[in-house]
Order: sequence, then C-alpha cells, then structure tokens
Amino acid sequence: MQPAYSIEIEKQMQEVFNRLSEKDKRLYAGVEALKFPYGGIS
Repeated sequence: MQPAYSIEIEKQMQEVFNRLSEKDKRLYAGVEALKFPYGGIS
C-alpha cells in the first residue's frame, strides 16, 4: 500500500488542487488513482 504523504505535503497538494479547473482536477485524481493497485483500496 502507498505510504501516506506528510501533513505538509498534503497541505501543499490541497492548495494546488483547489486552484485547478474541473478538468484538471479530474486529471490529477486519475494520476493519484494510478498509484493504487487494480480495484483500489479495500
């Protein structure tokens, strides 16, 4: 399983995410989803 990001990194990621357009948010979410194995987290 992917280790969690540090609190500081998560804050920075959230700041960037909040500035993205809807299309770019979906692309970003897709990139993050690729880090997990097929079927996601159970």
